[in-house]
Amino acid sequence: MSLATNNGLGLSVDSMSYVDSARNLLQGKGFASFSGNGHFPPFYPMLLAVSGIFFNNILDGAAILHALLFCVNIAFAGYIMFRESGNSLIAACLASIVILTSPTMLNVHSMAWSEPLFLLLSVAGLYLLSNYLKSFKKKTLAGAAILTALAVLTRYAGVANVAAGCVAIIFLSRQQTKQKVFGVLIFSVLSVLPISLWVFKNYLLAGSVVNRGFSFHPIDAKYVTDAVSTLAAWFYLPPDTLFSIKLCFVLLIIVVVIISVIFLFRKQTRNFSTKQNPSFSYLPIIALIFSFSYILMLFINSTFFDAHTPFDDRILSPLLLIGFLGTLNCILSLIRESPQRIAILFYVFLSGFVMMQFLTTTVFLSEIHAEGRGYARKDIKELIVIKMIKSLPSGTLIYSNGPDAMFFLTGREIKMIPLKVSPTTRQANEHFEDELKRMWKKINNESGILVILNFIEWRWYLPDKKELEQKLSLQIHYQGQDGTIYKADASPFLDERLD
Repeated sequence: MSLATNNGLGLSVDSMSYVDSARNLLQGKGFASFSGNGHFPPFYPMLLAVSGIFFNNILDGAAILHALLFCVNIAFAGYIMFRESGNSLIAACLASIVILTSPTMLNVHSMAWSEPLFLLLSVAGLYLLSNYLKSFKKKTLAGAAILTALAVLTRYAGVANVAAGCVAIIFLSRQQTKQKVFGVLIFSVLSVLPISLWVFKNYLLAGSVVNRGFSFHPIDAKYVTDAVSTLAAWFYLPPDTLFSIKLCFVLLIIVVVIISVIFLFRKQTRNFSTKQNPSFSYLPIIALIFSFSYILMLFINSTFFDAHTPFDDRILSPLLLIGFLGTLNCILSLIRESPQRIAILFYVFLSGFVMMQFLTTTVFLSEIHAEGRGYARKDIKELIVIKMIKSLPSGTLIYSNGPDAMFFLTGREIKMIPLKVSPTTRQANEHFEDELKRMWKKINNESGILVILNFIEWRWYLPDKKELEQKLSLQIHYQGQDGTIYKADASPFLDERLD
């Protein structure tokens, strides 16, 4: 991780919200951020704030935190596989090596995202839940619920963990009905109570529970295409492979995994006894339940709450880690009773897969080591437009399509230009024209500027430069490959401030 973060942790839009929340928390201003009150849950920003106490700044502490999380996730994956496979060192080493060499795991751990913490808490919570289904110990159930609660406080997507846990207790537990109901109540109350207090606080302070509106915006073909392409890339299908081939391949893998997990579970529970079969594990079936729950949560979120959530490597990473651990445990259990040549073939295949991962990750690591990631990239830090903004007097009014990036790069408070469309609901902004006029008046009256950064290409919901130039009376002060700085016609003193 030190090689991946030598230029600092990678930073994105969400990263800046996390860091801003942590900074505000240290300054006694609460959890407010660029994204609004309550847009993200509090646990990850809290850890960033704590790390900022012990290091020079929050980002330095965050880099150390992510390095530790990467190490713990690798080691914990090996430990879980060791315990769940009947103390098999081979299983433990396989799990740790695959996670270590995974480009997806390097991707999420080298960015200032909440995913590494969420992965750790989710895997740990599901592991304890698996143990509870074998031991029925209340302290194990309480531990699983607490870890699940922390997962939800890290990412709202953790509600999938709560649902998966409740389903597992109801349908997998061999207890009596009353004991099942009691277990579900304990698990659900403990895991949901902290986030309930959090959203209640948000509602009282901001009038919204998670800073997202409720509206119907059904997922379209792009979501399916992105999800299938992401899953296919995990198995190294070339990016230019026909979508139909990717889809068939992904569906085949999913069907084989589902059939294998259900077959193993039915076989092992036919004559259930953990003493006779110490390698018996609920992990594969729990991982399968979690995967369905997580996919359903993504579908509901994208359909009713946030249409801007991409089905990419980052968002689907919990399916990779938890699905891999469950699938590996399932395969090792099945080949244990298979002919030796089956086991040899599997280990040869897995060795080839690990080698592919290693080569891909090495190339990826060398790129981010040399260039950095996101807003922390070297070339972005050296942009001419950024240097010009830094030279402006404090208090200069600035609007931009990248206020979060410019805040990180210049330390200045920047305002976002008006949105044409809400990215979370896909609904047109009815007040766009009025907001655009108000922005122009403020720029004109206060000798402000408008900065368009060319590397901000993903904000499709903002007006482009052509539209801004057509609708506003602006003069170009600077234009280059990195961006454009505009001033209002009536800003006579701006030239000497920028030069």
